[in-house]
Amino acid sequence: MVRGLSFIGFILIILFTLFVKGYAQDDVLRSYMFKGQDYLDKDQYLQAVEEFEKVLKINPDYPDVNKSLCYAYDGLTYIEKDSFYLRIYLNKAIYHCDKAITIKPDSYTFETMAGLCCVLGEHKKSIEYYEKAAEINSESEDKARDYNGIAKGYYFLGEYQKSIQYHNKTIELNPNDSKGYFGVGTCYLSLKQYGQAIGYLEKAIRLNPDYSRAYSAIGDVYYSLGRYKEAKENLLKAKELFQKEGNQDFVRKMEEYLNKLPK
Repeated sequence: MVRGLSFIGFILIILFTLFVKGYAQDDVLRSYMFKGQDYLDKDQYLQAVEEFEKVLKINPDYPDVNKSLCYAYDGLTYIEKDSFYLRIYLNKAIYHCDKAITIKPDSYTFETMAGLCCVLGEHKKSIEYYEKAAEINSESEDKARDYNGIAKGYYFLGEYQKSIQYHNKTIELNPNDSKGYFGVGTCYLSLKQYGQAIGYLEKAIRLNPDYSRAYSAIGDVYYSLGRYKEAKENLLKAKELFQKEGNQDFVRKMEEYLNKLPK
């Protein structure tokens, strides 16, 4: 009887030890996740990756670790200038995003994957992921964001009428969002329907007087119509706003455009 009790006691000790170790490990993992999320909130993406990778090494199935790594690597793609590392971060973000979607799909992860596909020029895939996000999202603002992403995908594919269709959906859901009007305006610009382009681009500027790209686009419209004075006014305004934004690439583009104008 004593020996039986000793055996039971031994088993209980083992179970208790495993329980304590498991609890301690969970505590460590939560600490890494907390630190990683804190870095993520501060846009310190490399530090966030380091913390989340620690979790992944200990427990690859830990809840939300792939999703967190996806967001961290996605953040790095916005700040990395070196094309070599940019490609690495894009591939890492897509890998973890795909893992996160497989484990627990949600609208934000679908949107992140859609954005990554867009960067890679895979616009059909981008549209598919935005459509999946739109199916989940119920709030007007969120659904409008997804429709805007779909519209951009069709624009890059050269399917301007479909792009206009989805931009109009964003306008229906969010009539005060300048991006929808800008999107329709740029589609009409590409279709060389300049009168309609002007109307939508002017509306975008009324809603957002500092919309640099809208000034650039309407300057392009006026240039195409041979209305060079109005083209110059809008291109100069676009250049000024791009300078304030620190967007030197577009500042140079505006200067090149201005130099093409008749003297």
